[in-house]
Amino acid sequence: IQLLVPEELIRKFVLAVNNISEGKVIHEYRPVVSPPPPFIADSFTVMIEGEAVEQERVSTNNYQRYETYVTTLALIDSDAAIAVYRRFYPLLEEAFRELGLKKPNFHSVLIAAIDNILAAPDHQGDLLLVRPKVFYQYADPALEQLPQTHKLMLRMGPENARSVKASLRQLRARLITQ
Repeated sequence: IQLLVPEELIRKFVLAVNNISEGKVIHEYRPVVSPPPPFIADSFTVMIEGEAVEQERVSTNNYQRYETYVTTLALIDSDAAIAVYRRFYPLLEEAFRELGLKKPNFHSVLIAAIDNILAAPDHQGDLLLVRPKVFYQYADPALEQLPQTHKLMLRMGPENARSVKASLRQLRARLITQ
């Protein structure tokens, strides 16, 4: 499976990292292909005050959509990743400057993006959903108010989220010492 979108990869990567640092997930101009559809929700019935009520939750089958990405990230050699980062940093910084943002440099934004992902809450158990319109939302208002990046981490499942965070902690440690 090809995960990267080859056109304008550096610019798309820089844009995605900047958005992640702000808690946003971009849908256009992604540097990676989207996970295979569809999003999967399970319906189930619960009894509330003697009445059967239909509920929906994020399906554990949905987590499989992210496994290729998570496994690929876990397999990246951190020494090799740092070498590639150093090699391409001038181009990354140039693409970052093209955005015209009032931020110090790409490196600081990359660290902020990693920190944003690492700050995503860990969650065990069902993630209940509501569907007020076309798209699902978390039934818990506290979860629905989370940044998009944190909601994405919830959607990929607890094991995948743990693996992503472990990979990013290792990468972050290498990035701040270089």
